[in-house]
Amino acid sequence: MGFYNKCIGCANIIQLLFFMFIQNSEVLFNYNLLLTSNHMCKIIYYFRRIFRQLTPIIETTMTFDRFINIYFPNRFSFINKKSFIISLILLLIFIFGVVDLLNLSYNLQVRLVYSNDYTVKNVTKCTSSKTVRQYTDIGATILRTVIPFCTMLILNGLILKQLLVSKNKAHFVLYGMDSAIKKNKD
Repeated sequence: MGFYNKCIGCANIIQLLFFMFIQNSEVLFNYNLLLTSNHMCKIIYYFRRIFRQLTPIIETTMTFDRFINIYFPNRFSFINKKSFIISLILLLIFIFGVVDLLNLSYNLQVRLVYSNDYTVKNVTKCTSSKTVRQYTDIGATILRTVIPFCTMLILNGLILKQLLVSKNKAHFVLYGMDSAIKKNKD
């Protein structure tokens, strides 16, 4: 469990550093990296989505690891190795990265905006069409919350079921033997 906590901590640090120094660079450096070029706009939006999914991916992997270790104890010893865990996390990040490729459709667009003094200003924004934004937002919500939540809910339910079954077996063995011993004494 300590290894997973270190991975979650590293993912949160990466996400925080990305947010502070790249995504919101205008606050620290008074220079907006999103507006430097179309490529930076696409890359920043793409990695923003990927980095926000790191922690749920690691937490889901941790739940899967606990499920395998409880349901199949000592059967899959390779699952406990750090190299397997890291490769599984990287595989999930790759899969989620492929699904998030729609975020590369963002680009710089100049828009006319009315300011408070009723003048028209040209504002450059890193955006995409309304349909693409809706799909990426729905996709991000599904990938970050719905899939990990359902996966962890099902796996934790199965873990609890297995623990109750093993508790009942232990209870039967302990108290079943007690009653058999008492009958033999009588």
